[in-house]
Amino acid sequence: MSDILANIKIMFTNIKPCHLKVRMTHSMGEIASDGQLCYLPATDEIAGLCKHTAAELPSWKMRTDLTIICAVRHAVCEGKIHVGQEVFVAAFAWNDKYNYGARPVLLIPTCKQGSFRDSALISEMLQQAWRMLLFGKALHGPIWSIALDGDSK
Repeated sequence: MSDILANIKIMFTNIKPCHLKVRMTHSMGEIASDGQLCYLPATDEIAGLCKHTAAELPSWKMRTDLTIICAVRHAVCEGKIHVGQEVFVAAFAWNDKYNYGARPVLLIPTCKQGSFRDSALISEMLQQAWRMLLFGKALHGPIWSIALDGDSK
């Protein structure tokens, strides 16, 4: 939830509504990925692992030795964790003729092993975060519709 709140704040803080609040669309879907891991120096983390790996690894933080890299390699080779082959994307979009467009607020690598419960939890967290933040519903308007890509989950 803290990542979602931070991302909404980053994506919507400097956006001035052109006029009155409008109705928003909360959209979710997946996009193809090259299925590689990378290092994020700003957070000292390995990125690209599927979201369900959190239960299998003690941390994604690199720190000062190779312990986490070895743990990731071992878990991938044993099939306990996966590198995301797709990226789940969640965004909020204005339904307005002056300020039309989507802004992504959540990107999660996935191998589609999650359940409908996982998807429902993520959707609910996104909606709650939108209602909680000054830069969400209060400034831009309420969520009016939810758009999905048709995935059965």
